[in-house]
Parts: sequence; structure tokens; C-alpha cells
Amino acid sequence: MALYIQEPSFAKNVNVDTSNLPGIGRNEWLKYHFARQPMRTKDTMKSNLDVIYTEKAKRIVPFDQARREVAQEIYETKPKDRPLYVAMSGGCDSELVAKTFLELGIPFTPVIVDSWYFAVHMNYADTWWAYRWCKKNNIEPWAIRMDTTETFFANMAIVEKVKARKTWSIINAHISDLVKQKDNGLLINGQAFPEYYPDHTMDYIKGSTFYDEFSKFNRVGWIMHECDFYVNMNDRSNTFYNFLSWTPEIVLAYYMERDMNAPSEDNKHRIMNLEPRPKMASPDLPYFNVFGEAQRKLRLERGTSEVTWLGTHEQMYQALYDPN
Repeated sequence: MALYIQEPSFAKNVNVDTSNLPGIGRNEWLKYHFARQPMRTKDTMKSNLDVIYTEKAKRIVPFDQARREVAQEIYETKPKDRPLYVAMSGGCDSELVAKTFLELGIPFTPVIVDSWYFAVHMNYADTWWAYRWCKKNNIEPWAIRMDTTETFFANMAIVEKVKARKTWSIINAHISDLVKQKDNGLLINGQAFPEYYPDHTMDYIKGSTFYDEFSKFNRVGWIMHECDFYVNMNDRSNTFYNFLSWTPEIVLAYYMERDMNAPSEDNKHRIMNLEPRPKMASPDLPYFNVFGEAQRKLRLERGTSEVTWLGTHEQMYQALYDPN
């Protein structure tokens, strides 16, 4: 079988016309496509995500400054009739979003999804952190209880709409729909944040074509996940959700402060100044026991990987920064 990762996204997309491609962030600077299309089509079902940066940072600022600038920009540029909601999973990324809005006095409502499988609260170890933060800051979240079966069928409707490769990871697109239906709300979360690989906290991609090819060629570098774009693929009106990649400045700020000898989670705790916590993935074994066949079928039919290689550490810097 031909190898999927022949060259990084930054290199193979140099001459791609981005004028008609979808994008997220300020000025939709973070473009994406599947074989030059906004999503997979009947003829391109085996295609994978590609990402293109269309703007570069003109200055290097501390991450703490960058996050505050992002929060203020989102609040000032979003449609005035769309209240902000923050999807809080319990992880560092979403807590940073909520923390920043709170510090700047920007109104928002936390959204916490409790996933249940019969009498088992599947993501309790994650959402405990989110509820704890809300209680500590005297903020009432919008708590949504979702039965695993209910979640699956709601997710599958969106999966088919956007021709996604995964089921569970599309939950943020579902939450975005819910807040929009509630009061025309606008969901913000901690998605679409480039990560550095290899990293033992990303062992969940072992067994994928991506992992096999990276191992074979001893490749290292920055990656993004297909699921980072599901919210926008489902609803083009939400180009705001990607707080941590809203501008090239905030991505560059994290890049500059990251310790390349430490894993991703350790870096986040330090750079974001948040309490360390374990990297959790919801204990979704029951989910895959019940619906695993549908997930396996999607992975056979659509694409070959959940992630795309942006480029090496040096290529990332070149793609992000232009002081001239």
C-alpha cells in the first residue's frame, strides 16, 4: 500500500489555492481540506486531512498575553446576538479558556457533558475537574446528561453529514448544535491546538497508519487531528471555537515556550499555569463494545489516519513567524 505521509502539510500545500477552502480562527487563517474539498466526497472517501496556515505572526508575545488578546478579540468580533458557551471537559485546554474569559470579565456559560452508560458515569474522572472549577469560581454550568446510546445516534447523524472518520470525537460538534439551538449560542473550546509527536500521552494513535509511517521513517514534528475541525465542518458559522489556535500569535507563543524535552501535558500545566491532572480519555470501552463495529467500518472506509503531519519543529516556526 502506498504510504500516506509522503511530505508534511506545510510542504505539499505551498501552491494550493485557498480562496475557496473553509477555515477557522481570526480571518479564517487556519485552512483545511480533504483532497481540495471541505470534506470527503464519494470520489475522495480515502483522503485525509490537510492543513494550511495562511497568515504568520509579526511579533512574538508571551503565551499569557496571547491568550488574553485572543479572548478579547473573540468577544469583540463575534456576532453580538450570540452568547458564549465554553465546553469544559475537565482538561487543561478548556479550563484555560474559561479562566481567561473570567479574568477579563467576559460573560460566558460553561457546558459540561456527563456521559452515562446505564448506571455508570463514564467520564466522571474528567468532569470532576470541570465541576470543581465552576464551584470554586461560583459559576453555574449548563450540565447536560447524555446516555451513551443517545449520544451515539446524535453523533452518527453528524458523522454522516461531514463524512467523518470517528464517532466519539464528534461530540463537540453535537454540543455546538445544542448551544445554538438553546439561544443561538456560540461554542468555544480547547480544540484545534497543534501537538508535538512523539509523546507518550498520545499513545492512543498507536496502531493507526499515521503511527506506523511515523515509526518507519523516524519522523517527529507537529500534528493536528481531523476531529479538530468537526465543529466547523458541521456548522460553517462557527469559526470562533478554536481559542488555542485563534491566531498565529497564540500558536507561536506556545511553540516558543514549549519544553521539547517534556511531554505535552507537563508543558500545558506549566505554560497555562494550571493545576496538574492526569491525561484522561473517557472510559469509553462500553461505547466501543456496543458500537465498535460502526467505528471500525468508518476507519476502513474513510481515510487512513485521524491526524495530519504539519511539519518538523523548524518548519512549524517558518510557517508561523515572519517579522518582516
